Amino acid sequence: MMTPQAVKGAAQAAHYFDKDNYYMGGAEGPSAWWGAGAEALGLSGVVDRQQFEDALNGKLPDGTKLGTERDGKFEHRPGWDLTWSAPKSVSLMALVVGDTRLIEAHDGAVRAAMSHVQETLAHTRVRTNGEVQLVKTDNLIAALFHHDLNRDQEPQLHTHAVVLNATRTEDGQWRSLETKPIYQSIKESGAIYRSFLAAEVARLGYGITPGKDATFEIKGVPQQEIDRFSSRSAEIEALLEKNGLTRETATTNQKAAAALITRRAKEAVDRPALLRDWIQRLGTGLPPLQDLRRAAEGATQGSKSFDRTHLEATGAVLRAANMLAEREQVFSDDRLHAAALRFAIGQANPDAIRTAITSLVVERMLVPRTAVEPTRETRADTELEGYTTPDAIKNETRLFSLLDQAKSSVKPVVSASTTQAAVAAAEARSAELGHQWNEDQRTAATGILRSRDSVTLLQGFAGTAKTSTVLAAVAATAQSAGYNVHALAPQASPAKELGSSLGMKGQTVHEFLGGLAREADQPKPILQRIASLFSKPKELWIVDEMGLLGTSKTNELLTAAQAHGARVVLTGDTLQLGSVEAGRAFAQAQDRALDTFRLDKIVRQKTEPGRAAVRSAINRKAAAVLHYLERDQGQVIDHRDAQERVSMIAQMYTRLTPQERENTILIDPSREGNEAIKGEVRTLLQMQGELTGPRAQGTRLLDAGLANAEKTVAHMYDVGYVLRPSAKMEGIDGSLAKDQYGLVVGVDAANDRIRIRKDDGKVFTIAAPDIKANRLDVFEPHHGELQKGDRVRWNRNDKPRGLARGDFGTITDVQGDTASFAFDNGNKLTADVTERQNQHYDYGYAVTAYGAQGRTKNWIFHAESWRINLVNWRSFYVAISRGETSGTIITNNRDALIDAVAARAGEKSVAIDTRDLGRSVRQAATAAIGREASEHSPTTHAPGSESHSTGKVPSAATKNPAPEQQSPTPTSPTLTRDTGPQLGH
Repeated sequence: MMTPQAVKGAAQAAHYFDKDNYYMGGAEGPSAWWGAGAEALGLSGVVDRQQFEDALNGKLPDGTKLGTERDGKFEHRPGWDLTWSAPKSVSLMALVVGDTRLIEAHDGAVRAAMSHVQETLAHTRVRTNGEVQLVKTDNLIAALFHHDLNRDQEPQLHTHAVVLNATRTEDGQWRSLETKPIYQSIKESGAIYRSFLAAEVARLGYGITPGKDATFEIKGVPQQEIDRFSSRSAEIEALLEKNGLTRETATTNQKAAAALITRRAKEAVDRPALLRDWIQRLGTGLPPLQDLRRAAEGATQGSKSFDRTHLEATGAVLRAANMLAEREQVFSDDRLHAAALRFAIGQANPDAIRTAITSLVVERMLVPRTAVEPTRETRADTELEGYTTPDAIKNETRLFSLLDQAKSSVKPVVSASTTQAAVAAAEARSAELGHQWNEDQRTAATGILRSRDSVTLLQGFAGTAKTSTVLAAVAATAQSAGYNVHALAPQASPAKELGSSLGMKGQTVHEFLGGLAREADQPKPILQRIASLFSKPKELWIVDEMGLLGTSKTNELLTAAQAHGARVVLTGDTLQLGSVEAGRAFAQAQDRALDTFRLDKIVRQKTEPGRAAVRSAINRKAAAVLHYLERDQGQVIDHRDAQERVSMIAQMYTRLTPQERENTILIDPSREGNEAIKGEVRTLLQMQGELTGPRAQGTRLLDAGLANAEKTVAHMYDVGYVLRPSAKMEGIDGSLAKDQYGLVVGVDAANDRIRIRKDDGKVFTIAAPDIKANRLDVFEPHHGELQKGDRVRWNRNDKPRGLARGDFGTITDVQGDTASFAFDNGNKLTADVTERQNQHYDYGYAVTAYGAQGRTKNWIFHAESWRINLVNWRSFYVAISRGETSGTIITNNRDALIDAVAARAGEKSVAIDTRDLGRSVRQAATAAIGREASEHSPTTHAPGSESHSTGKVPSAATKNPAPEQQSPTPTSPTLTRDTGPQLGH
């Protein structure tokens, strides 16, 4: 691993020169200068103490003096200590068993990782014309100190790379180093070090046992021996646990603080006695490790052939690309390289991965594209070198073909006169309930019913009442005309809501398509088959929340619709959060010249400032949003301390009445933030006496977050994961039946196998590459105590019991391990929460932005500006548009949040740049507009024609809306910082 720590002052230099902590042998001396900056200053060889102390104080050998003078006092930050530590098994084999080749391997890995830091992370800040910019410098001055002990006098091979606070710009000036990029890339830099080290350890003849995040140990070194010499790790982890943290959830600063608190004072070292103590501590464990060393020395591979290394590296890159392509059509080179390192640990080093990527580009198995991703350096969307895959291009090509075939392919649902009467009747029913239609709603309902396209699109901003007006009218009219209407959505909860609003059963797209497939597989009598050739039932499929449907699943849907002769209405909002799966199908569909209708008038919010806030969010003007929220009795709270922000949110929520809480959602885009808020809320509710009675001690099963490509690699699993296959899972010496549960009790990463214990106690082994990844759910267990009064959210579709992912409810009774769930939709469940099938719940006190999408509730939004992948334009817009009234934003920094919304779009990528298509999408759309304009009048209709007005907008016409109606085009987000309201209210 790599851990960073600021050097407090030159006096700290003595620690690095401590002779009692040098290597007991090894290739390098105890210290060495390193880096392009050191070379420029003529610093080389063993580190001189005086030169080192001078440099820490800002006095460079060329006479440069760094630092500033404030109030007559000179100030200079000395530098940073990047400590590179070898895995414990490497330290044991090198320092106790005596294989000093491993010391050389560590030294080489440190230099390789430091080269990565220098070439990619070395920056300074330069002020130009009053504006401060981050400038890449590609040079560092570092002093490397090689040590082999921890503070508990245990073997720990590590190197302190003391990076001085100096770097040179192109003009030859020495400036202070900007270390944020280095601190923000700790994980990636550590993976580079471990990857180089693992590849070299394997070359030296040892087997490798991979772990998660490119960690590893030497195969054959028992875990008990590793634990025997890991008291420092145990002390740090115990302190973190005492504070409710783990190494995974703690921040870098928290882990550094724990290390400092638990660190013992230095003691004098008797080297011979220390080595004797280590050997004695190993006892009977020493001979097997000596045999392991001899076997490695005898089996030393030397340099692998290029072909073998290239094959292993290529396999890792392809797996990484498949993993990334599950979520994005385009991904950056940096992300691909980092992901490939995880798959290649012990097989190929980063240089081999780089060569493999280049080869795959040449072979067109990776297709170069520009990736737009927020980076840690800029904290803004940045154009980066990236790639897509041939499959992604094929998927989008198929999508375009299906959409183009839908153009002018059917007759209108009903006649013009029937349409007019149906829309008027629907509007009258709404008026009786106190809801007035607007012109866009009339035009959209009329246009969909009169369209000749088998696929029509309804784009509606959050809170434009598209379901209760347009979709309800279309569904009712189509049913009256003899259509079988189906209400669909990507997720169960919005599907059920859509179905309820339209007066029918709602289904997920996946469930619906599965039913069609099963029906097609069933044998039919010959007469029925003959009859089906001459008459097909009329079908209308209404699909809501289309932004959450990936490209592959959209293709499945449209292919099935084509086969069944079904009309499809795709509806959603391209500005809300996109699908978890790869693709931006709904947005791309709006660029295909199909009939597209827009609902821009916001009606959910009940006050003009509330509506202005949402319009400002649509226009990506965060400062204006905050202004209007505060005018609308909302709050914007700026507080720097994360724990205090969590406490504020929990206190605000628990001060509400139970009825108010049921109508309020707490939104935090991060999983760890959600967990913190839920835990704090439960603590306060217990103190207030609202969670009462006995406690059912169960387990919450939450999605482990493994991509399909990761499910076929053993070292991606953790012991304790729970598995549930949707098809029989065949192992080497046993199997797991469909829908049964298995517990991961062992991970044999070296042989790529997993040991699984079934509920009946039987254990079997499965080879990870044999796993059918798309038929396996993997869950991570979390503590799941329940009491009477707890709010819960169900997390898995369970059709037999009528439960859907996203259903909310309350615990009404607890008896022993049995809890009674009363869901808000009327469903009830009494279940033993120690049984796996009853553990698919979470606490219902906080949701992510995805969990909030589609819901209308009062809201409190925890918006931490530094979460570059979670807090952006889209998550911000989703959060603040939930309620009929304005809510509360709690942020770490108000100005930084404004910048984050301007700088990060949160948009899904696409594989095909439409400018590369043989037929320009814009030309096609323009031609369609011209053709329709010549054929139709807005108010008169030829037989079978469609009606057009300002509410019906083909794709090309949507690119330049009025500023109060639409945001900037999502594919080219405006990266500007607003300073306040600009909407003329």
